[in-house]
This record gives sequence, structure tokens and C-alpha cells, in this order.
Amino acid sequence: MFLAQLSKQSTNDFVGDFSTKEEVFYYIPRQDDVTLGGTAQVDRWDTEVDPKDSKEIWERAVGILPSLKEAKILKQWVGLRPQRSKGIRVEAETMNFGTTKVRVVHNYGHGGAGITLHWGCAEDAAKLVQKELSTPPQARL
Repeated sequence: MFLAQLSKQSTNDFVGDFSTKEEVFYYIPRQDDVTLGGTAQVDRWDTEVDPKDSKEIWERAVGILPSLKEAKILKQWVGLRPQRSKGIRVEAETMNFGTTKVRVVHNYGHGGAGITLHWGCAEDAAKLVQKELSTPPQARL
């Protein structure tokens, strides 16, 4: 992902997710900067900035929003971005840890556009946690 300094003119450009089946790209403007990003990489778990990915994201951004061409890149970072073949997983599950059973709420698999999805998914996961906390534990006799 990139954080880039915007000119006042470019803040009036449109907001959006320009993803296709083959490519993921999003543009999230704020008052003085913009977050750019997007990758679709199944089973990729490293957190190092990849110069090839960065170049592809930047070129897509400038192709869609030419006003970014002169923007100053403030920061680059990578989050975990693996994409699940079955889609995002937001659900509760009972897992066994030795003889102990624990209820776990999963929220992962967002892929390279997770920053555009995480708010809604976090809300759904929080509701699942609340449901789990409000369910009394079953007695062990």
C-alpha cells in the first residue's frame, strides 16, 4: 500500500475500488493524502514490500488517476494479504487445545483489498464475539 501526498486538485477526484477478476486496486482519499493499494495473491504470507507489486500498484493508480503522477509517496507498507479460495472467513468455531475446548471467532482471508473490507467484517466478527460471550458455558459433569 502507498500513502501519497495529494495536491488540492486531486482530492476532488473520485473514490473507488477498481478491482477486476484479474487485478485488485483501490483508492481511499483523505484530506491531505490518499491510500492506494491492492493485490490478489493466494497463499502469500510475507510482509515485506515487494518492488514489483509497488510498481504495478503505482502504475495502475496513475493510469486511473493521472493527477497522482506528481504526488509525493510518504510511506509504503504491507499487511498480511493472503486471499482464500473460499472467500473471507468470518465465523465462530469450537477448537480443541489438548483437553480444553475454546470458542474462536475467525476473521481473515480478505486478500489484498482488506483495508476496504475490514470495517464491515470487524463489525460482523464483534457481533459473533458478543453472541459467544452471552451464551452460558455448558457444564462439564
